[in-house]
Amino acid sequence: MNKIKKIPYGISDFELFRTDNYYYVDKTKYIELLESSPRYLFLIRPRRFGKSLFLSILTAYYDVYYKDKFDFFFSDTYIGKHPTDEKNKYLILSFNFAIVDSRIENTYESFESHCNKSYNFFADKYSNFFSKKQLTEIRNKKEKSGDRLETVFKHAQYNGLKLYIIIDEYDNFTNSILASYGQDKYLQFTKDKGFFKHFFNVIKGGTTGTSASISKMYITGVSPITLEDVTSGGIGKNITTNPTLNEFIGFTETEVKEILLYYKKAGKIKHEVSLILDIFRQWFGNYKFSEDANEIMYNSTMVFNFLVDYMQIKKIPKNLLDDNTKIDYSKLQHLLIIDKKLNGNFSVLKKISEDREIQSNINSTFSVKEIGGRDNFVSLLYYFGLITIVDYKEGAYVLKIPNESIKSFFAKYIKDAYKDADIFKIDIYKYSDLVRQMTYHGKWQEVFIFLSKEVKNQTKIRDYISGESMIKGFLLAYLNLLDYYTIMTEKEFNKGFADLWLEPVAFKYPDIAYSYLIELKYFSRQDDKKIKIEIPNIVKTATKQLNRYVKDSHIVKTKANTIVKKIVLVYNAWELIHFEEID
Repeated sequence: MNKIKKIPYGISDFELFRTDNYYYVDKTKYIELLESSPRYLFLIRPRRFGKSLFLSILTAYYDVYYKDKFDFFFSDTYIGKHPTDEKNKYLILSFNFAIVDSRIENTYESFESHCNKSYNFFADKYSNFFSKKQLTEIRNKKEKSGDRLETVFKHAQYNGLKLYIIIDEYDNFTNSILASYGQDKYLQFTKDKGFFKHFFNVIKGGTTGTSASISKMYITGVSPITLEDVTSGGIGKNITTNPTLNEFIGFTETEVKEILLYYKKAGKIKHEVSLILDIFRQWFGNYKFSEDANEIMYNSTMVFNFLVDYMQIKKIPKNLLDDNTKIDYSKLQHLLIIDKKLNGNFSVLKKISEDREIQSNINSTFSVKEIGGRDNFVSLLYYFGLITIVDYKEGAYVLKIPNESIKSFFAKYIKDAYKDADIFKIDIYKYSDLVRQMTYHGKWQEVFIFLSKEVKNQTKIRDYISGESMIKGFLLAYLNLLDYYTIMTEKEFNKGFADLWLEPVAFKYPDIAYSYLIELKYFSRQDDKKIKIEIPNIVKTATKQLNRYVKDSHIVKTKANTIVKKIVLVYNAWELIHFEEID
């Protein structure tokens, strides 16, 4: 076998793939598809799905500067065998706004500096295409970035040059400013006199008129908010939910299998490919970016992060979460809490965590002032990759939490929101120790007693956990904080639906000793008088249900080497009034 290909974790430079023997999943057929789309394109995808790498591929393909390196880049790719007439015909002007400093006192200077470097690099790279006078004007640092951009457009248009504008992570620093400083500071940059608004006004101007300055443009980000605010309607075609482009960012299941088989054959993977693929599907997969898409997608960074760790320690890593893929809680905090009070957006977040799904429209454009609308907030969660499309019915999308990684994020968001709104705080270290005792020693009672006592002592939380579904959602949020179990709710087992199945994550914790099947029963305060009478009947009914569920083939298979404990929890409103383990 040839030298084993390196794992390209964190690599977004296409040239490095070619020079340093990195494993490459060929996505170049989508270049051909993009050429049948409008000239100006806008793509939203979650973080770490490979957006920046694809931009590097587009640069290598379209840039006239790389004309003599076409075979080096593409000889063994789809587009190398099926080149289009547009290859190597453009001058590329690129911006990466992830570089811009989001500290408010530094943002303007940092933005100008980045743009200046981009213009100077452009002038040096394409000096043969411009006169000395034109190059001097392009390099003129006395002009603001928007004005210099207009100068580039003017000279490119005058010289009859094809200009391709690429903007990566266009909303990175504005999202950070919005999260850290609020709407007023954000609007300083994006309203009429803001420098970012001016920059995009120039961009928009470059797309209009006879012989428009910009021949092609491709903008990526994680939400449409900033583009709506700085352009009052966007620039170009939003291709985010285009079903023919579902698979061009991220990995399909077939591509993931091919990666695993390659490294298995190379002797780098000792486990069965089917086992690792099951882990990937459960923790990194199940994304769909169109209701008409035929494939589920996997987060490419998470896949490669796993493989890097696996090959270093020669076993399945315990920590499957890659910090680089997390959506920081601060990005949502300002949308959930106003004046120390949880708002309607938190209710939506909590509902999704409890039900694991929601039905909503996905809005392609909305401004920061409209973000409080329910559908807009749900749309933002979709763009962030926290929920994904599974269906379209009754005039709206059905969206679900895609995998276990995202479930754990939701649990943390809810815990942090309760804490920041001064509603509910727990000693997480004590709680973690109790869950460990439950997991390895079967001492489950103390976990539920602890949570119940904390609810009793911290009265503000009670308004958020009345009703059976609310109790279940509360338990889900806190049980999901630790990753010993995959927690399933209302899962069908033997022609019934179990309230909670705590399925052991045995591949991470092979010595895990106990798993849990839980039936949860609820009484409202109005039912106080009949509770004592009903409890024996409740336990009797729950016993029959649990004994039937525990024989289900899924539980038999997934319990691994654990002992399954069957538990009944009875709540009177928020108060745990009866708990029992049955034989």
